[in-house]
Amino acid sequence: MSDAPRVESFDNDDDEGMASRVLADLARELSEDIDAVVATVTKYIADTIDDLSAETGLMDLLTASVHGNVSTILHVMGNKIPLDHLQPTTAAVEYAFRLAQRNVSANALVRAYHLGAHEMQRVVLQRMETRDLAPQRTIDVISEFATMEHQYIDWIIRYVLNAYESERQRWSDMPGSVLVSAIEDLMNDPGSGATRFETKTGYALKRTHLAVIAWDPDPESSARRLHSRILAAAGVINAPSPPLQVTIDETTVWNWIPVDAAAVRTLDLTRLRESMGGAHLAMGEPMWGPEGFKRSHEQARIAFGCATAPGRRSRPVSSYAEPGLAATSLIAKDTPEARIWVRETLGPLAADTPQAAESRETLATYLAENRSLIRTAELLHVHKNTVRYRISRIFTDLDAERRVGDTLDLALALRVHEYLGHGP
Repeated sequence: MSDAPRVESFDNDDDEGMASRVLADLARELSEDIDAVVATVTKYIADTIDDLSAETGLMDLLTASVHGNVSTILHVMGNKIPLDHLQPTTAAVEYAFRLAQRNVSANALVRAYHLGAHEMQRVVLQRMETRDLAPQRTIDVISEFATMEHQYIDWIIRYVLNAYESERQRWSDMPGSVLVSAIEDLMNDPGSGATRFETKTGYALKRTHLAVIAWDPDPESSARRLHSRILAAAGVINAPSPPLQVTIDETTVWNWIPVDAAAVRTLDLTRLRESMGGAHLAMGEPMWGPEGFKRSHEQARIAFGCATAPGRRSRPVSSYAEPGLAATSLIAKDTPEARIWVRETLGPLAADTPQAAESRETLATYLAENRSLIRTAELLHVHKNTVRYRISRIFTDLDAERRVGDTLDLALALRVHEYLGHGP
């Protein structure tokens, strides 16, 4: 889209209907750039409301909800559609359901709509600056947009709040709600809350726990299916007793599996992946006692956050124990900035091409194997001279004089890229 100011003829229009015609033109313009508008609004909401940005795994649904609401607003702008002719988008209602299931406050949901409306107003004001209108006509346009948007936001908030409250009540009435409450109490006070927890749940804490978060990218899946998959996974791990399982929402289940720590270290990941039947796992490390119950879960949530980061390539199993994952999670807290750093560090190796992917794999293996050409060749199943040629080409592309010594940054950037994948 051109950065040159748009000079419109609306200033010569009759007063009646002028603002509506400008808004219709704005709606067409913004519709052509809707992905950028949605990204801007979503980022503003997530950066401002901690309760929403902390809900790993829901960023894609937040984006879809924002997209649906922005699309509806632009549709109303362009066609002057009455509110009683509208229906909330599926994504907006589903996002309210998920927040209710995860016990995120309704206040966070309401704030998201008000903040989104504020950012949308800023976008419209920014676009109005490109129009050569008399000051009073500019005020008329902005006033009409503000009125329309306020009416829409008031209507949609009432709708999604009703959906939220209904789902919250339904979820609270489910048997698992007592279990969720007991787990939250233990997380807040693992020292003195252990006895109460064991009484409520029947799950013994004086042993080693492996925390696992299971989720299914298939929208047709169910929490019941995930529960059965985790039971199968517990069998692969040779758990001495059944896992503790709690449903977080329809596609996510938290689990604690009693384990032998040594058995986990020698775990057959291929068998574990097969036992999940397409569902995904994020694991902590095996840890002892009430404190270990809490810390292993915190680690699993970090692995889950890396696995579900926007733009991330999906992998069936992610583990906190994987080299570089903990550091990656710290860097990736600011995902846009992390992607910029990766591109700056890897240069041409960050490109989304087969050749760049091959180069990243070769360099990552080479650095992990202490620059051994022979070991790298064995792991990649290629000739040593092939590795030698690739490495020479890679460092030439990276500008050897500037980057050849920065192997720590290179290794970390390769790991961050692997977890975050390609994104904006």
